[in-house]
Amino acid sequence: EARMALAAQLVDAFEFLSTQTSYIHADIKAEAIFVDLAQARCAIIDFDGGAVVQSPGDRPTTFGTRQDWLAPEIVSQLDRPGNTARLVHVDLLSDVWSVNMAIHYMLFGVSPLFFLTEISARAMRAYAKQFKWPGASEACPYFRREYKQVHENYVRSLGHPALATLADRLASTINNGYTNPAARTSYGQWKAVLAPKTRPAIHSFSADSTHVTDSRPVRLEWSVSGAMRVELSGVGD
Repeated sequence: EARMALAAQLVDAFEFLSTQTSYIHADIKAEAIFVDLAQARCAIIDFDGGAVVQSPGDRPTTFGTRQDWLAPEIVSQLDRPGNTARLVHVDLLSDVWSVNMAIHYMLFGVSPLFFLTEISARAMRAYAKQFKWPGASEACPYFRREYKQVHENYVRSLGHPALATLADRLASTINNGYTNPAARTSYGQWKAVLAPKTRPAIHSFSADSTHVTDSRPVRLEWSVSGAMRVELSGVGD
């Protein structure tokens, strides 16, 4: 549940970047996410390589660096012969792919395609001819044979009823969204999956004074469950 809450925070952040600021990060990776384990919260850094769009369909140009969470369309541009300047066109759906990868990494500590020897267009074409994620075997030429047992355990864990919807959303992104960005699981869909299973409840709220003066602070105490954050009206988060 703690990992799901962290993933939900990440989704909230990128939904804000997408809808409120029209900003594309374009370089989401493990090194760009800081996690505060003590308070179970995360923060995003490294905004210098992103781009701002004027309308949802814009594809601005920025610089790209090869890494595992990049959207397939960015990787293919980086691999294009002659692109020594590493210039790539990105859009809002490029970040959606990377956030899907980040969610899986937060929950499981690995890429959802960890069982492949490489993540490339040729490897994904070969994989998609024979399998639907998360399925795989040695019949795929890019399958990591040393991960056979690990992969079997992984697929078994994804079959747990508590992870069924989450696995379906990841499968939609990887199986359909690799070549069709519009099929990637959206931020809104992820929010429904990652939302706390229990409704928020305020168990107690009290103040040690009913009168506020400049000289004496007022101490507020509360107990809340089933919420990822609590906001006091007029005070803040």
